[in-house]
Amino acid sequence: NYGSGMAPLFTNLSLWIGAFMLVVLLRQEVDTEGVEGLTVRQAYLGRFLLLAVLNMVQALLVSIGDVVIGVQMTSAVVFVATAVFIGLVYLSIIYALALSFGYIGKGVAILLVIMQIPGASGIYPIEMMPGFFRALFPFFPFTYGINAMREIIGGFYDAYYWRAIGMLLLFAALAFILGIFSRQRLGNFARLFNRELSDTGLFVSEDVQILGSRRRLTQIVQALTDRDKFWEQTARHADWFDAHGRTVVRITLLVGVLVTVMLLGFAWIFPAAKATILGLWGVLCLLVMGSLVTLEYLKHNIVFAAEVGDMPVSELEKALKREEAATHSDAVLDEIREPVKHK
Repeated sequence: NYGSGMAPLFTNLSLWIGAFMLVVLLRQEVDTEGVEGLTVRQAYLGRFLLLAVLNMVQALLVSIGDVVIGVQMTSAVVFVATAVFIGLVYLSIIYALALSFGYIGKGVAILLVIMQIPGASGIYPIEMMPGFFRALFPFFPFTYGINAMREIIGGFYDAYYWRAIGMLLLFAALAFILGIFSRQRLGNFARLFNRELSDTGLFVSEDVQILGSRRRLTQIVQALTDRDKFWEQTARHADWFDAHGRTVVRITLLVGVLVTVMLLGFAWIFPAAKATILGLWGVLCLLVMGSLVTLEYLKHNIVFAAEVGDMPVSELEKALKREEAATHSDAVLDEIREPVKHK
């Protein structure tokens, strides 16, 4: 009984780690040789399908293994099918994080698994956990993966199984939206970030080959409307980053280290609060990573703005038409284009 009761946690943990290892071991970038006109969305979904096939094999191995070693369940077929589904959901989340944010996204995936073990009611009932984890409990994918498997093992009650499946579908949908949306907008940041890592000689990084639009629509419109004002704003932002960018990064890292030391001190003084402190440290890491990503995004946005400012009017008009074709928002673009024509 104990082994069957713990099976949902360790099966979900295996599925998460299996998906993570696929993303770490296999190339994330698609080879474009001999393929013309490959879009960001096509490349994203194509590589996901390859990973999904391998992920399904992993899920079959671990779930059929549960059946073979004697885990109690109401239906072996439903258990195996559910494990395959959960594995694909976890893969979609990890793949979206890794492809959008590179090493930072992989770090977030590791933090998530660390926080989900105590925070998803896998070992102890969530009512026995600190308030920090009780607050995050509804937002963890593990919560619904574990609950779905518990329904199969302990017996179905009401519609709890389908509620868990529905929440996992929502997580997968949000992951695809995040992955495709951010990939289109952060592709150039990922490319430069990977190159900087490669230059250190310590990391193996891939060159980002499939990119979305390098220039924001608003930048093109601003450059067409008032070139002098656009250049003035870009120069002012560039000067600020040149003067303060490194300082802000150092302060962010220093704050992260100091708060980590403080949390270690609190954990030593208040041993009963270690679980909450661990969760707070995970949130701190996410905040530091998010701050660094935001700073890099703003920095590269200034670089792209400078490129837009150097483009002749004819090239800017062509870029505007390309954006129109990409967005299919004719009504919105007509409203934007009117002040440009007037100018």
